[in-house]
Amino acid sequence: YPLCALAVSALDLGCHSVTRNPWVTIDEDVTLADAIRQFVEAKTHRLVISSSDGQLYSILSQSAVVAFLERKLDESAELREALNVPASSPDVGTSSVLSVPSDMRAIDAFKFMYDKNVSGCPIVDKEGKVSGSLSGRDLKAIRADATFFHRLETREL
Repeated sequence: YPLCALAVSALDLGCHSVTRNPWVTIDEDVTLADAIRQFVEAKTHRLVISSSDGQLYSILSQSAVVAFLERKLDESAELREALNVPASSPDVGTSSVLSVPSDMRAIDAFKFMYDKNVSGCPIVDKEGKVSGSLSGRDLKAIRADATFFHRLETREL
């Protein structure tokens, strides 16, 4: 199985060789507004915050920013008003959604997501209804011995 061999050989590579998510570093005094702009511009989910001497200070994730904003909603009528738009608004999200059919092999779905540079997508049934979701986190199920790849290729999952 070529994919199994590829997975095993990838284990010998350094971490930097297999990542496709560049780390974007910001200074510890950057405002949250500027950090949000960095998320959008860099198309990343995490930012490295470095101290004034260049050392790793913290990691800021998009989910941490969303949690912070949620806590502030009760305190700020202005923020509540700014966020009082339909979640389906074209100004908020993506209008074209990539999805994978429920009968697609998982390995093919992960390749599709990789090729389209998306970290997750809905799984749809034959009627086009969402039946689940697939994301990069699902790859954590892959064991280091690569037997998971063999089971994906042979549909033994």
